[in-house]
Amino acid sequence: MINKGNTMHRFLTVAALFAVSLAIQADAFDLTREGQPVAVIVTPDEATDIEKEAAQLIHEMIRRVSGASLAIIAESKVEPEAGPRLVVGHTKLAAQAGIDTDGVRWDGYRIRRVGDDVFILGRDY
Repeated sequence: MINKGNTMHRFLTVAALFAVSLAIQADAFDLTREGQPVAVIVTPDEATDIEKEAAQLIHEMIRRVSGASLAIIAESKVEPEAGPRLVVGHTKLAAQAGIDTDGVRWDGYRIRRVGDDVFILGRDY
């Protein structure tokens, strides 16, 4: 029997560690500047529990590291000029960027950067 709880925890941990690594690499991708948020976290309009929890964990890890609190916004409410975006889950934005989980094992994930956006998608089904 597959333990989906451990898979979710692993996905959330990897996603959070990735976000934190981005936050501390000055030339990689600015999420914050001088303790202020410059990026937002975007979730699908009808996010799954795993997608919601991943976004919240990323938010919390970035807050702990930088002191900045990135907004978590449903993709239909994101302004085009919102700045850099951490896009978590199976969003329309990911589909428009040609990013999906085809070829990813059910407990795997894919991380891609396209311009000022970082996409984090997992396969949890």
